[in-house]
Amino acid sequence: DRQGQIFDRVERILRKNNILGPETEIELVVRRMNPTVLIKSSWKQDSKTKWAQAVEQIVDAMKKHFRSAIERGLHVEMIAPQKYETVYIGVVEEEEVPWDDIRAVAKRHLDSSSATRNFLSTLTLTRRGFSKPEENPITVFIGCLEDSDETKWDGIIDGIESEFRERGWMDIVVHIEHNWSFTRMTVD
Repeated sequence: DRQGQIFDRVERILRKNNILGPETEIELVVRRMNPTVLIKSSWKQDSKTKWAQAVEQIVDAMKKHFRSAIERGLHVEMIAPQKYETVYIGVVEEEEVPWDDIRAVAKRHLDSSSATRNFLSTLTLTRRGFSKPEENPITVFIGCLEDSDETKWDGIIDGIESEFRERGWMDIVVHIEHNWSFTRMTVD
């Protein structure tokens, strides 16, 4: 059957790129009204490069072997558990960290990039992760409007976290994601 053939081809490409593991799931779903090969796999240190290569290879294989599926709008998407597991958020006590200084550093970096300058909708400090809230790392959570260019985010995160380390804030992490602002207004 066609779906089985698609899955076989996807599995071969994932295996070739050392992405396929026991936790990897491959599904054919409808997302945003498009048929989508949805691949769920654990995020690893080298995933950014490997995933981009694998998705490109999968799309090329779909174009070559399943052209009609591509012509009907077939998409390929890979996501990590962070995108579908429950995220727990907790309060950071004021005395734990100097939030005003942390916010100023983050805001300066965000304002220096065209990818985030006019697209910032949320800037908060929380304990965020997959454990109990009090066990999660202190996280500067940055929400950007949908038009923000996420391909630039890694450099922004690296810059913010590097300055945090220079200032002795070793345990603070930065997380950026698209989110929906109810007002479409940005953070000043």
